[in-house]
Amino acid sequence: MIILIPYKEIIYRAKNREVKKLYVDAYFISRLSDPLYAVLLVRKDVEEFCYEPSGEILRLPDGKAEAWKVLEVLKEGLRKSEELISDGLRSIRASHSLLRSAVALGVIPWALAKRKIEDIRRNVFLEGRIARDVLKRLEVNEAKEVKEGMTKWIPLRILVDKSNIKFLPVKGQDEVYAKIYNVLLRLDEGFRREAQRIFNLSIGDRRPNGLHPT
Repeated sequence: MIILIPYKEIIYRAKNREVKKLYVDAYFISRLSDPLYAVLLVRKDVEEFCYEPSGEILRLPDGKAEAWKVLEVLKEGLRKSEELISDGLRSIRASHSLLRSAVALGVIPWALAKRKIEDIRRNVFLEGRIARDVLKRLEVNEAKEVKEGMTKWIPLRILVDKSNIKFLPVKGQDEVYAKIYNVLLRLDEGFRREAQRIFNLSIGDRRPNGLHPT
């Protein structure tokens, strides 16, 4: 089955009245459990891809994701990223003290303790820093005069492999889109639940609200 995903153009003014533009997956962004991952559904530009229709094709609706609501989700993702980094600092300090005590007591060598501290630092900061840096560069917190532009439709294949949903590119398509959605399947419960719902209802010949074949 092929699904057509709506990427809605969002246009706004940021600092110094600079006009910014981005494209956002207008269907899945409102269905994420964690707004931190909304950054994965943002692109600076989208190139529509021609594909050979085969089998069932479902077009996902884009009507519910109004421009200002999309930016609110992104702003919440920014707040979540900053919160994650702040909490991470506290947990690293606590872990650092515990590991130093373990070294002093001869429980573990310092070289191993140092590696554990670095592992904690990387795990805590990676997601938060990536999301924060991207969203700050887009200046979503400064967004004013928000409006919607065109919608571009991106095709992806969706299938079940050994009981697991998997996204695949259509023939000749850049694999980056499918990779992002497969990452979201692992990371976000809301995304995973909605992808399963779409697949289950389509094979049961019952249409999810708003879904329709092209």
